[in-house]
Amino acid sequence: MRAGRSWRQLPRNRAEAPLDLQAVLQENSRTQSIASNFYERQRLVAGESAQLHETRSALPPELLLQQIWHHQRLLRKALRTVDGRTISVLHPGFWNVHAGPDFQQAIIQIENEPPRRCDIEIDVIEEGWKQHQHEGNPAFARVGLHVIWDCGTQGGPIPQLAIKGFLDSPLEELSLEMQALAKPRGAIPGGNCCGPLSQCSASALKELLRQAALVRLRSKALQLGAWARQSGWEQALWEGLFVSLGYSRNVWPMKRIAEIVPWQSNRQDRLSAEALLFGISGLLPRDNTQAVPGTRVYIRSLWDVWWRVEPNYRSCVLPKTAWNLAGLRPLNSPERRLAVAADWLSVGSLISRLEAWLLAEVPAEELGHSAQKILAPTPHPFWDHHFSFKSRKVTAIQPLGTDRAGEIMINMVLPWFWIRAVTGKNERLRERIESRYFAWPALADNSALRFARARLFSQPPRLRHAAFQQGMLQILRDFCDHSDALCNNCRFPELVGKLVE
Repeated sequence: MRAGRSWRQLPRNRAEAPLDLQAVLQENSRTQSIASNFYERQRLVAGESAQLHETRSALPPELLLQQIWHHQRLLRKALRTVDGRTISVLHPGFWNVHAGPDFQQAIIQIENEPPRRCDIEIDVIEEGWKQHQHEGNPAFARVGLHVIWDCGTQGGPIPQLAIKGFLDSPLEELSLEMQALAKPRGAIPGGNCCGPLSQCSASALKELLRQAALVRLRSKALQLGAWARQSGWEQALWEGLFVSLGYSRNVWPMKRIAEIVPWQSNRQDRLSAEALLFGISGLLPRDNTQAVPGTRVYIRSLWDVWWRVEPNYRSCVLPKTAWNLAGLRPLNSPERRLAVAADWLSVGSLISRLEAWLLAEVPAEELGHSAQKILAPTPHPFWDHHFSFKSRKVTAIQPLGTDRAGEIMINMVLPWFWIRAVTGKNERLRERIESRYFAWPALADNSALRFARARLFSQPPRLRHAAFQQGMLQILRDFCDHSDALCNNCRFPELVGKLVE
């Protein structure tokens, strides 16, 4: 299958104009079935009426501001406090679903001050601080930044950031995109949709999940398009790859490193790349006297490189508190993932190899292995046998498995290809990307998928393709995340009921 125009004819520079979500949907409408349009229409009815309508009023809902902050959909390099000081968000903090500040353990830097670890409180208006009785409340004593929508006066001791002028996309576009992204939630029992879904035919359920999966692909693609408007297409993918390596716990430290060390196609040696990434991460041990001999030699070789370039990056080095290491599986340690990224940086041809992979004919059953072949790093004398700088040597460890490589492809690489194809109006290539997306075999189970199955199905179906897993997650984002444990005001059971009729 030929992909139409070559990659050289697709956009490679920074995306110049915001992408209109409705226009993107219309771009593909002629290829979608009636059932596809049905899901899209019902999704917009449920989400747009509940959230987008509010953005057309004088003020956006607070939940939307929290989502924008959580996903940092801001012009991050241009941020200034209400009183005009530059501010860098090194880590947006962890979304707090209980009483207290909206985000905890954030890391920010104002002007040339040392980075500070603090909590973040988000209110639609400045007066919300007093209206919600935060002043004098010990739970809010660590708040170091008050994020509001607009028109702050900086009347108090806590710095204020009014984000209205710093959004990376129009507010209405962000409102629709945020429907597709996760927000914190606790354990929830089976929902009211379990009954109607159990009555769906296999073909109707498959079509429903297919359309939800396509919405998820588009939503992820639009986010990458927003990043491309700021930094260019290749840098947007580079940051997306780091986000994928960070998992849910360390997304923002990883993304920050990708911003500091931008993608470059020129090759550099692997040790230099490792020293640079480990040094900026703040994870390179300063005292290796307690390390075992083999580790001590490796750390010394990294320092031999890092100390020469450290003065150029001293203001960018992340504090160790930026990393969430509690309960992290050894295989997912940030040191190991940064070693993978260093290999990508040293090879320098990653993006061109990904483009060649998309244009090649790959059987569906070989997709995972083909992705692993591209993304997995070359053998490494240290990281093939260590989980971290502190761990002892073990037998050979797989640096990047087929499932993890598949997740990176499904969540970042294919959406990036898709938005480039749509922007370049390359229909054949877009169809090819969607075909590969829907052909990908199911990936490993995880807590989010287990939650989705428990919430949606009394008898979970066997999902043979990763896209159907994505579709199941998308239904949670579109409906469950906008309801409660009792499914109050959720319109998804009604949607499924119409499919059953």
